[in-house]
Amino acid sequence: MKQLIMIADMEGASGIFDHNGSWSDNGEDEWRKHGRDCITSDALAIVNAAVDFGIDDILLYDAHYAGNPEFNIVLEKLPPIVRVFDVLDRRFDT
Repeated sequence: MKQLIMIADMEGASGIFDHNGSWSDNGEDEWRKHGRDCITSDALAIVNAAVDFGIDDILLYDAHYAGNPEFNIVLEKLPPIVRVFDVLDRRFDT
C-alpha cells in the first residue's frame, strides 16, 4: 500500500491573494469563500496527481484554523480516497 500524508494551510494556497478588488469591500464571507476555493483547488490537484501516481490512501490535515472550527478545504469536493485527521478542537495552540 502506498500512502500520502498531506498537511495544508491556506496562506500557501495558489491565488490566495489574487483579487481585483478590496477584501474590505467584499466582506469576510467573500474572503472566506475565495480562500476555501483556493486551498480546495490545490488539495484536489495534489490528490489527483497522487492517485495517478498509484497512491492508495491519502490522509489530510487542514492546518488552517483561523478561529473557525469548520474545515477550510471543502471536503465534499475531494474523492473518497481522502481521509481527514484532526487535533482536538482543531487547534494546536491550546
